[in-house]
Amino acid sequence: MTPSQSRFSFAYTLTFADYGALLAARRHLTWAGRYGRVGRFVTVIVIFFAVVLGISWHDGIPFSALLEWEVVRWYLAFPVVILAIELFFDSVVARWYFKRLAGAEKPLSIVVDASGLDWVLNASSGHTDWSAFTARVVTPDHLFLFVSKVEAFTIAMRGLEGGEWDAFLAFVRENTASIPER
Repeated sequence: MTPSQSRFSFAYTLTFADYGALLAARRHLTWAGRYGRVGRFVTVIVIFFAVVLGISWHDGIPFSALLEWEVVRWYLAFPVVILAIELFFDSVVARWYFKRLAGAEKPLSIVVDASGLDWVLNASSGHTDWSAFTARVVTPDHLFLFVSKVEAFTIAMRGLEGGEWDAFLAFVRENTASIPER
């Protein structure tokens, strides 16, 4: 299709991989941006050590006591526990939650044109104007058009029917020029 194409159609089934990509895209909207997971992890670790040092200083515990093996092993265990919790929520809890969504493993049809987005999911359908979008996140396989900090339209490249992904992204950027892309 030509870059001046003004109507794009998508049809695909929403999968857990799409939901996982949405969760990753949401992290782009946080203060840490694309470094959301690493940023949160490092922030929690820094706060933990700051609190430990602050309490130790307040209680008059010498710094050398904080370097004894009985204490150091807890310092080493803390990041491992935090990482395990993060991975548990990203894999197990996210799968449980995804299965409860109305659109999970259901066919989705989207038509994007100059007026906005028309969609059909399961037994629901609707239209969303371009002005409703607050942010967009582009990944190699998806476009996420956010209508709030947690709700977004997930548009998968694999569902594009008879068009070029780059032309589609250019069309969306043209119609959402006033919102940030992250």
